[in-house]
Amino acid sequence: MSEKEARKNFWLIDRDGLLIKGDPQVSDFQVPYARDKSDVKAWPIQHNIDLLTVVRQVAPTILVGTSTVRGAFTEEIITTMASKVALPIIFPLSNPTENCEAQPLNVLQWTQGKALIATGSPFDPVQIEGHTYEVAQCNNALSFPGIGLGIIATRASKLTDNMLWAASLALSELSPVRSSPTKPVLPNIKEVRRVALLVAQKVAEAAIHDNVARVVPSTSILDLINANLWQPYYREIRPGTKK
Repeated sequence: MSEKEARKNFWLIDRDGLLIKGDPQVSDFQVPYARDKSDVKAWPIQHNIDLLTVVRQVAPTILVGTSTVRGAFTEEIITTMASKVALPIIFPLSNPTENCEAQPLNVLQWTQGKALIATGSPFDPVQIEGHTYEVAQCNNALSFPGIGLGIIATRASKLTDNMLWAASLALSELSPVRSSPTKPVLPNIKEVRRVALLVAQKVAEAAIHDNVARVVPSTSILDLINANLWQPYYREIRPGTKK
């Protein structure tokens, strides 16, 4: 879809409520994300529209929190969202933990365990009705090694949007939640080496496609990646002889 069509799917809210074009509190940098007044003309309120009202009117499938407002995702907001979508995706990403918009335990209880959750701070697994839900900490740690490796292997002159998108898609392919709804959204950090190989391969492919790669493999991209992959090797330490 076009950028204009894509933006129609986003409803951004700051401290004053939903961003509406023409409102004096909307800053210049927020204008591209603001909604037209016509989008809310049939709503019960047209100014200082809060998150609950947006959820009721829009029926969002994804809720992303970067507000640093503790408890911003209330029970009413979450249950209203869950009543309108089969698999609510809820990401309270603010950190540290005390600034998190909602606790994973509460979100899972309010949605009867059907929410897909990732958080900005680390949380222990959650027990709900005999099921253990692993909560992924959503950050860039799993994508950075592969992005760097893909750039190094191809000697890319720049990092393009397509290369970042390729990294995101590669990481999503390895999401444990694909196999079970109780699994985390992201792989465990212990799997970073396996993840980095796939991410690097996809980043390298995108670099070649975008004509920013200064090294193109003569055999396979995977061979090129492996040739640039750091291998942990340590010499054997032997006790010295005193003289």
